[in-house]
Amino acid sequence: MKLKHEHLGEAADAEKNTVAARLYSMMDQGRRLYPTSLTGLFQSRPTFMMLPRSGGRGADNLRMSKGNRDHGEKRGQPHYPAEMELPMLSRPHIKLSSVATLLVVVGGVLVALKGTHGDTPDGSVETELEAGRGRDASVPEAIPVKGLRDVFWRVVHEVIDDRVTLIAAGVTFYLLLGLFPSLSALVALYGLIADPATMAGHLRELSGLLPPGAFDLIADRIKSLAESRDSTLGITFFVGLAIALWSTHSGTLAIFDAMNVAYEEKEKRGLVKLNLVGLCFTFGAMLSAATIIGLVAVMPVVLSYLWLDLFKEHMALLLRWPLLLLIAAAATTAVYRFGPSREPAKLRWMTWGAFLVTFSWFAMSVGFSFYLNHFANYNATYGTLGALIGFLVWIWLSIVILIVGGELNAELEHQTAKDTTTGAPLPMGSRGAYVADTLGETADRLR
Repeated sequence: MKLKHEHLGEAADAEKNTVAARLYSMMDQGRRLYPTSLTGLFQSRPTFMMLPRSGGRGADNLRMSKGNRDHGEKRGQPHYPAEMELPMLSRPHIKLSSVATLLVVVGGVLVALKGTHGDTPDGSVETELEAGRGRDASVPEAIPVKGLRDVFWRVVHEVIDDRVTLIAAGVTFYLLLGLFPSLSALVALYGLIADPATMAGHLRELSGLLPPGAFDLIADRIKSLAESRDSTLGITFFVGLAIALWSTHSGTLAIFDAMNVAYEEKEKRGLVKLNLVGLCFTFGAMLSAATIIGLVAVMPVVLSYLWLDLFKEHMALLLRWPLLLLIAAAATTAVYRFGPSREPAKLRWMTWGAFLVTFSWFAMSVGFSFYLNHFANYNATYGTLGALIGFLVWIWLSIVILIVGGELNAELEHQTAKDTTTGAPLPMGSRGAYVADTLGETADRLR
């Protein structure tokens, strides 16, 4: 019985030494294959166990005879010297930083193994998880339904996160400050093409788009300005026009700030350049407004000389409204082009928001005017300020729609990896626009 136990103990010790020897062999092979990545996995001073040179069952097992060594080599067990150091299996001292590095490397390998379906020169990449979302769309119309769903939910989140209603309230304040100076400049410009005394009457055609009472406020101010203006094109005229434009362009700069918020940009233009762009934009807006008023006033007069029957004349008068909407869409596109401080986007990436804003603004104006005429009575609540309050709410709603249109354009650009800016295609990260240099999140991640 005693011999039997000694034999079992010797077998167990031999098995332990065999396992330790195999571990030593695998570690040595790993050091040779990955000399830099695994050197820091264990501490520089690990705990070793020393196998005895003589005495004990372990030494007897290591000092095998030639026949036993041959037998062990045939079984795949290598022969080791009588004394060697083997690492302990019980307490491997692992560095946490090395483990973290190893996990990062493994994660990178897994991501690399997923691969990509397409990697174009302009940096567009579409993975399996984002297939069918329009990441390679060259125009907004090429974005599929799944991608448009991503765009919709991102717009909803951006409207909430950017506090669009609060920003629109601030822009409304600056626009109201610049309203009456802008009317002064508008009367001066309108006097170059027609009699300013008739301007209020011509604007009555557009009164259906304004809240009740708001048109009377504007018309009274226009009549006062028309009666007091100097009709000569002298120094006084141009100085007055310049002062009016400078007082008005604060509202334009407020709109530019709102566009920077919508497009996730920071103002990078210098003070001089920003004010010059704002003044030019304000002057162009005044010319456009004067043209619209002239179109509304002149078109009926022109049609009366064309000897058209009553039906054709009415049809021609109806056609001026789509033309006015087209001018409004062009003006909105100009806001998206010159408003944000970024590399300008291609025209195709601004039209969706521009047309959405134009038709939404028209529907809102008609609906809000109908609401005030039939349901709400601001005069009963605010007294003589009722008309002014209604006009403020109308401006605020208009600015909200304008900013939401900018958010839509921005998220459409954010959906694709293609270069949406003007000029030669550039890789992502060097296009000078945040939404063109990055990809937006999917709807699944936003929920």
